[in-house]
Amino acid sequence: MERSTIENKFKWTIDEMYPNEESIEKDIQKVKELIEEVKRYKGILADSEENIFKALNISEEASRILQNLYVYTHMKSHEDTRINKNQSNATKIDMLSTELSMATSYMVPEIIAMDNEKLENYLKTERLSHYKKYVDEYYRTLAMGIYNLQYAYDPSMIIIGGAISSRS
Repeated sequence: MERSTIENKFKWTIDEMYPNEESIEKDIQKVKELIEEVKRYKGILADSEENIFKALNISEEASRILQNLYVYTHMKSHEDTRINKNQSNATKIDMLSTELSMATSYMVPEIIAMDNEKLENYLKTERLSHYKKYVDEYYRTLAMGIYNLQYAYDPSMIIIGGAISSRS
């Protein structure tokens, strides 16, 4: 069945997201600029509340735009897999997503390495309180990683956070 034979009421209306190629390219360019901007905070993220806020805010904005691009290009690519341009756009967005991940990969290690009291004070401010849930998730992921490594090394004894627990 050809898509052209299907009534419009049964079709996705994703073209409202990006009405033309230029609008897609505009958002791709914006994400690339944000990637370059977020890279500037590598190594200085913990120096100030301002640095953390800007880096997290830039990363969040880039992710939000990238999510829209991802949804649009992948849904478009599934409308008709014979259209190479749609497949190409989806692949381009996948690569852009990888670029963003690489550009922000310094953030979690730098945040985790921060002085805990300093970080907690930053997260109490109005503009950074929104990011507390993300930082808490970083620590939870780190704790699970440590637990899994310890379990792989010696499943009979787990040492985490200074406490020792024996597993039966």
